[in-house]
Amino acid sequence: MKKTQRSTVITGTGEKAVPDTLLNVAFTIYDATSGKKVSTAGYKGMEAAQFTVSDKLFLPGLVKAMQCATVGSRTVTVADATDMFGSNGSESFGVAANDDLVIVLDLLSPVATKATGTPVAPKAAFPR
Repeated sequence: MKKTQRSTVITGTGEKAVPDTLLNVAFTIYDATSGKKVSTAGYKGMEAAQFTVSDKLFLPGLVKAMQCATVGSRTVTVADATDMFGSNGSESFGVAANDDLVIVLDLLSPVATKATGTPVAPKAAFPR
């Protein structure tokens, strides 16, 4: 495989995952060479992962799986190990440098990074 490729298999109706958006996601990564599950989060009672859409903060292959997709979407991405872990793969995940990976990723919800809504004045008895 020469280039990371993504397909959107379910198109969500939420906001678009633009750079620096913080998202709750569920994902499973498979080694396409062996079929082995490499990592998973956010499914069947597991806590969702939080990823920022930034290839400076996260693995470039994961960012490509999220970027410009909309919340509520499911993407399936095929990435080479170097796009995920660099030129050496990842010994801790059992992924060799020449292994391709399949990423199934669900964009669950945005994470609020600041207060939203209408400001409300505190009640008179509220300590200051």
